Amino acid sequence: MIKNALGAKISFNLIKKNMYVDFITPLLDKNLTSQEIYDFYCNKHKNHFGNVFYFEKLIRNKNGALLEYSDVIEVMDPYYKETLELAVLISGQEITCQQFYEMYCLMHKRIEKEEFFTEEIEQTFFDREV
Repeated sequence: MIKNALGAKISFNLIKKNMYVDFITPLLDKNLTSQEIYDFYCNKHKNHFGNVFYFEKLIRNKNGALLEYSDVIEVMDPYYKETLELAVLISGQEITCQQFYEMYCLMHKRIEKEEFFTEEIEQTFFDREV
């Protein structure tokens, strides 16, 4: 398992299937951890293609399904989201997007008395590749 920039833990074997072989082959002979290979690959991908590697944009819900953070943030209630952002800012703590998502889901459940709908997703396209 590796941890992406947003704080989600993802199987390295799943990610490796989606990496360009030419970028990682020279690294496989070295004594590097999966996390080190992943971090190197993300930098190489951004430098070569000019954009972020797709797995850097993913978070996990309570069922372990991978979700694209930018999509999830778009469907959050703006008032709840801003309230939580302000609370985090006032606290002075740095949190990952994964932690923000988890906190939002808890807040949503307490206020609305139901799960945030993204928590109900059990499997996504990437999860089926494992």
